[in-house]
Amino acid sequence: IQGVIENFKFIPQSGRALVIPVLKGQWDRNDGLQTWASNDSQQYAEYLIKWTKDYRRTVDYLESREDMDREKIAYMGASWGAFNYLITAAVEPRLKIGICYVGGLSMTPARPEVDQISYVHRVKQPTLWLVGEYDQIFPLRQSAQPAFDFLGTQEQDKRLVVYPTEHSLPINERIHETLDWLDRYFGPAQ
Repeated sequence: IQGVIENFKFIPQSGRALVIPVLKGQWDRNDGLQTWASNDSQQYAEYLIKWTKDYRRTVDYLESREDMDREKIAYMGASWGAFNYLITAAVEPRLKIGICYVGGLSMTPARPEVDQISYVHRVKQPTLWLVGEYDQIFPLRQSAQPAFDFLGTQEQDKRLVVYPTEHSLPINERIHETLDWLDRYFGPAQ
């Protein structure tokens, strides 16, 4: 979890709250999940449903707090987190915007009930999609670009930025784009 905090510490440093949900199978909730990669097993389908419920419970919690603005809840995800955004945002309308780093459509089949392609067109939130041109996990032409193209988001509310990198992003540019996106849709941090 320390690595995740390190990658996103600029969010609280900018004056915004950062919440990191611990999903089923992660960190101290690790219970023997074989792989996080999309596949056509019943186990994967059951976990994806549990992960989505965990995200939704996190939003429930945020809405219960007086110090949180329920109209300014963003989803941020990198790699696997960006991958999950394509389903989570489709079923959780309380997420107002999405910011995704080096994600894309799965390169392996999944059961229809948890296949991203069944959901991505229902994602309507303004979405910032930052990817690497040479990403070997989510290849640009086969995975990252189609994920962006299939979003149901209005054209003026989605932005794709491609960097000449692999499965990583230049730190300063990532931070700049993210904070600009948050300011654009939520206004400056207070």
